[in-house]
Amino acid sequence: MLAGREGAIMCDEANEIKARRAALKTNLEEEARRAGRQAFWHEGMAQVLFYTSIVLGALAIIFGLARFSFATPEVISGLVAIATLATFISRESKLRAKANWFYAVHDAARELSAKLEFELPIPVTAEHVASISKEWSDRRKELGRKMEAIHEAASSRLNTSKSGSLSSK
Repeated sequence: MLAGREGAIMCDEANEIKARRAALKTNLEEEARRAGRQAFWHEGMAQVLFYTSIVLGALAIIFGLARFSFATPEVISGLVAIATLATFISRESKLRAKANWFYAVHDAARELSAKLEFELPIPVTAEHVASISKEWSDRRKELGRKMEAIHEAASSRLNTSKSGSLSSK
């Protein structure tokens, strides 16, 4: 009877390990999908703003040199202002840095998901699954610190530029 009870306990433990492994894999895959979407969005916005700036700057040059009748100084100034604003928004919002951060999250989640699926020894123990979960937590903490640094750099630059413009008045 004792052997049957030990077998049931081992079966329950194996099922628990399997459930934890599946839950962690689902979590990692969802995080990778979410981070991939965010990276794509930030990169796309950076590209849109970059090309907007280039195209509008080029149009301002063409309109200024060709002297079209509709190309009044106000129109040219408006094009240049929008081009400058697009560059400012892209740079100050740190879209490229944020896209890179989301790509790093995506890559880390995919790497750990693959490790969970293909690199664990057999039989898989609770400690193996826990070690991958801890590695994910540690990486997320480090990536979180990097994102905080990105936000601090953006806000300190804006605060410096605001205080600099106020003190010059």
